[in-house]
Amino acid sequence: MPLDQISEWTAQLSPKQTEAWRVIHSPDIDEVLYGGAKGGAKSVFLCYWMFLDCYEIARRHVPEPRQHPIPVGWLGRKVAKHFRETTLDTWKRFIPSCYYRMRGDPPDIIIGERVLIRTGGLDSREALEKFNSAEFARIGVDQAEETSRDDVGVLRATRRLVIDGAHIPGKIVYTANPAACWLKQEFIDYPQPRKLFIPALPRDNPWLPSNYIAVLEDSFAHRPDLLRAYRDGDWSGLSGVDQCILEDWITGARMRIAHEPSIRRLITVDPARFGDDVTVILCLENTRIVDAVILPYCSTTDISAATHAMSVRWGKCPVVVEDVGVGGGVSDQLIQQGCNVIRYNPAAASSNPDKWYNLRAEVWSTVARWFCDGVWDRRAGLFLSLPEPEEDPELAEVWRAVCRQLTWPTYKFRGAKTLLAPKEDIKADHEGVSPDYADAYVQGVWHLPFVEPVVIQDRRGTAARERRRPKDELLHDRMSF
Repeated sequence: MPLDQISEWTAQLSPKQTEAWRVIHSPDIDEVLYGGAKGGAKSVFLCYWMFLDCYEIARRHVPEPRQHPIPVGWLGRKVAKHFRETTLDTWKRFIPSCYYRMRGDPPDIIIGERVLIRTGGLDSREALEKFNSAEFARIGVDQAEETSRDDVGVLRATRRLVIDGAHIPGKIVYTANPAACWLKQEFIDYPQPRKLFIPALPRDNPWLPSNYIAVLEDSFAHRPDLLRAYRDGDWSGLSGVDQCILEDWITGARMRIAHEPSIRRLITVDPARFGDDVTVILCLENTRIVDAVILPYCSTTDISAATHAMSVRWGKCPVVVEDVGVGGGVSDQLIQQGCNVIRYNPAAASSNPDKWYNLRAEVWSTVARWFCDGVWDRRAGLFLSLPEPEEDPELAEVWRAVCRQLTWPTYKFRGAKTLLAPKEDIKADHEGVSPDYADAYVQGVWHLPFVEPVVIQDRRGTAARERRRPKDELLHDRMSF
């Protein structure tokens, strides 16, 4: 589309976005951090700014369409995949498609056949190497709390665009949610020259749903630090702000001695999905781990056989299976063997789609709240207890792995919805180790309320006697598959 027609379009900015627009166009400011809370319309502003500023560069400095449009800007996130799922989707929703065209993957955004905006992520060596020779005037980094100072250093070095002898002053806009990162140091704690922080809060966004803040308050009632950050833009006290289950809560559960007049018992299975993962099979009595079998990557038949044996050993109790991929085959085989199977699909819809992105987010958020409160069934007065197993070093090792991995998952967001970091991301952050132990434990604990309670008069009854079988039999169970 000709540039004169683009000039007829006007973006609708909120008062807070208008303030950010005025600041980033000040000759005294080179970088703006626009953010500080959830729902501040940060990504929308970033897309408006990037489009209109690059359009203005084309209008002023590139008088004619070109066979090879000039790269004048970069727009992206730390992870290219996340950029395509979020920021690029925002661009497509708010920038009229008649004003630009896209080519490639990640796409170049071409404006008026005169200039283009590179897009993508900072998560590959190939992407970073391209910046060595790049020259940009406008840089937009969405969710910049995910980046490192080194990532941004590479981008800052590209602000050297010259068109026909005219140097174009370089500008950067970062959007971010509160996090204990380099942004807090440079823009808030120790503000540096030519950089400014513009807070954006939910109340500054007139287009949010009327129940948005209520959803935040309900979602993070157990985490006042998160609520202050995401509702009020409070960047103080942010240690572990995106962590789903805190270490202190786990310590409390480890030390807690629970009086339990009745128990709910189940088996929980997280089947291995890839060759370097493990299958974790746990037996829970309420929230305590009383038995475990850990298998390397193996067949569904091996997994179902070990699970069925454990269920029989513990009184034919129900079995919760992550019913995705190989888990579907495990579930089918267990049903054929007469087990009471509860199928769990973490990608399924949550009970409140406005609050949780999927069932996995609901499960982990709910169990996190139980860890925080120390109670998993308030009506029955049942406390969340996770003591170290006694007299069984192998079971104690499984317990330690569960406690360690419970702290790994972090919160992410899609709009107002809480989303747990994908398993692949967690694995990448922990040297290729998948949180299989924690996933098995959490999915089991969440399903406990669905299991009928039983009164146990002799807590060291048949099942306990079975666990005192000869050591070679136990080792056979755990190692023969």
